Amino acid sequence: MKFASPARKNTWYLKYKNCKQAGRTIDVYALEFQANWRKVDQRGMMPSDSVLADFMSGLNPQILVMLYGLAPASLDEAIMKAKMIEMGQKNAARTMQFNAKVAQLE
Repeated sequence: MKFASPARKNTWYLKYKNCKQAGRTIDVYALEFQANWRKVDQRGMMPSDSVLADFMSGLNPQILVMLYGLAPASLDEAIMKAKMIEMGQKNAARTMQFNAKVAQLE
């Protein structure tokens, strides 16, 4: 990458640190997080546990609580497990909606 001014590097760092899931899917959040991380850490010098902690701190609290209990060891593992949690939450919500409709029909 071309020379980046200190101001530009600071902007990238702030985008990285402030990246949050905020109602988006894990896929969308993970893609943005990883893009921001690559800009900030072009040489791959950041400790992997710090990157993992930064990713997890940006997750929605409902997913974070469950993911924390699964103790992911890497960013890739955290993303995969967060997607599984997200899928489980969506399936549970659909089941609850279906059961509510069935209850209305009875």
